[in-house]
Formats: sequence, C-alpha cells, structure tokens
Amino acid sequence: MAVSSSSPSRLRGHARVSRRRGGGAALRCSKGAVAPAHETRQVVPPFWIFTVDLGRVKDTWMEPQWGAKGIRYEIPLAVELKPEGGVALPVAVGAYAQMELGEGNWTVDGSTFRMQLPLSRRYERGDVWLDEGTPLNFAVGFYPDACRIAQRGGRVTIPAVRWFVRREKRLVGTCVVRGPYATKDDATRELESSRVRKGDHDGRVYERENNV
Repeated sequence: MAVSSSSPSRLRGHARVSRRRGGGAALRCSKGAVAPAHETRQVVPPFWIFTVDLGRVKDTWMEPQWGAKGIRYEIPLAVELKPEGGVALPVAVGAYAQMELGEGNWTVDGSTFRMQLPLSRRYERGDVWLDEGTPLNFAVGFYPDACRIAQRGGRVTIPAVRWFVRREKRLVGTCVVRGPYATKDDATRELESSRVRKGDHDGRVYERENNV
C-alpha cells in the first residue's frame, strides 16, 4: 500500500509504555534477562514521525548536478513499525511533499535503528530527484536501555552501482525523529506540512512548498 501527501539485535528485558505530556508514549525497558533477537521488535513502540531533510550533503557520491542549487526539502513521514515481520508502514506524509512511499521494513542492529521505505513513484523537485522504486534507507541511533530511537543524527541513503560493479550507499539527506506516539491518530495529528529550506549560509529560511 502506497501513502502519499495530501492538499540492538538484542535488548534487555521487556518494555512498558506510559503516557506522557503531549499525548506521546514514554517507553522503558525493565531490567532482566537478555531477550532473543527475534523479540527486539516486540519492545519498540510502533508510531513515530521521521522528518527527512532531502538534498545535497557534503561528501555524497550523488551526481554533481543533483541538489547543486542547495535547496533542501523537509518531508515529515508518520510511520507505523509493525513487530510482525518487521514491516514499516508509512501512514501519512506531510502535505505538499509530492512524495509517495510504499510498505517497507525495519530492524534494530545493536545500537542502530534501520528502516527502508521504497518510492512508489518518481520524486522530482527542482534539481533533486529519485527514481520510482528507489528505497530510502534510514540509519538512526538507538538506545537499547530505553528502547528508544535517537531524535537526531539520522542518515538517509539510497543504493547505487558505480562502474557497473561497485555497490555503494549514496547519502541523499539526514533525518530527525519524533515520538513515540501512543496511537496512529496522535502521530498524524502532529504531522507538519513539508517545507523548503533555502540558503545554507544565510540562515534557515522556510517557505511552504505550495508557495514556492
């Protein structure tokens, strides 16, 4: 199912979710025996918002013309992390994003949370483009003791082949994370519209995408 915008491999113990201010859910892992790897997904809360900062990043191997103007696109995604089979389901995309994503997958690898979401159709805004079917690969820090995904420092890459044989990951942006949220409605309620950022050297100037 595609969603588009509209106008540690081991964890200690099990987890409990408690309400917190703002409608979110605070998760804590109780101390105890080490859980098997297949139980990792059972303790991570399901609803999160990942905001992708899409655009040229220093030291990327993307083509020189890709994102050369320096314009960046901030695209919020509300995602449900299903424990069964490690399914990552995008439930909503920020308005005006012009991005359509399909069902993907997720896992926790030690202290890193990883998620992959494929593009259901080609994305193109200005000099930033990604082909249909391209998987967006998210890698974000993970705190095993708290069973939480780190809020900052996430990287977004796509797979690529260079010189016909060399497989590599190309950096296409960063991401920040908000959550967890107790329900899907809580996450979608907090979802902001997509925004365009101009001028890396002159400060963060924002305009809504429908006005650009």
